[in-house]
Amino acid sequence: MQRDLGIGDDLVYVAGCDGLRGLSRADGEREWITSMSLRSGVAVGPDRVYANGRDLIAVDPGSGEVDWRAPTIGARLTRPAVGRGTVVHTDRVDGVVTAFDTDGAQVWQHHTGTETRSPTVADDTVYVATADDPGRTGELLALDRRDGNVRWRADTTGTVKRGTRPVVGDERVFLGCNGTDAGRMIAVDKRDGTERWTFTDGNTTVYEPALADDSVYAGSNDNRVYALGRDGRLRWEFETDRTVGSVVAGDDLVFASSGALFALVRE
Repeated sequence: MQRDLGIGDDLVYVAGCDGLRGLSRADGEREWITSMSLRSGVAVGPDRVYANGRDLIAVDPGSGEVDWRAPTIGARLTRPAVGRGTVVHTDRVDGVVTAFDTDGAQVWQHHTGTETRSPTVADDTVYVATADDPGRTGELLALDRRDGNVRWRADTTGTVKRGTRPVVGDERVFLGCNGTDAGRMIAVDKRDGTERWTFTDGNTTVYEPALADDSVYAGSNDNRVYALGRDGRLRWEFETDRTVGSVVAGDDLVFASSGALFALVRE
């Protein structure tokens, strides 16, 4: 489920087919709009907001002016990621992972050779999931943030929905997957990609999880929200009347979107 929102200190950034909007967090009033067709969600860095249009664009969060743009290739249907002075973009169909510095200069490229989803940057690592055989097999890759070299790769036994990214905790990386028989969420060791556990849903897709304290929350197309411990044990589940594609964990509540917005007590 593609998330088209980004949150800054004072503004909420909303990507749409007619441009990127900066809305006041206080009252929702529009502060600015960058008029161009956007195809994906938003990444918020310390000094700029990044989004995919015909190019990867870097926008000044105060004025909405485009500071720089970098040409990209292939299908622009993934969300960029930013971390430690690096902006990472992936082309879904072509499988090209490209890293830029925050001034728009290309630093490296890595070719996965297959469909590739939205990246995540955490510390000195870029995590990306691939779909070798859509609905059946894929991989989770850990790339060195500085040069793009592969640190490790892990089989996912299922692929990843467009817009879903790896989520990184203190010790593990969590990934929601879809399959022909069941959806899965996997947890692998950050150091070497060793699988620690797998959770299976009642249909075919587990979406991007959210982390809070010692819990992992995720929605599924079996119309449920799941809460698991970091050890993979099911704590509770909540049933809705339709697919739950997006889950966000707050201080006390879990927010889940399934056509309606649900606020669930975390414990």
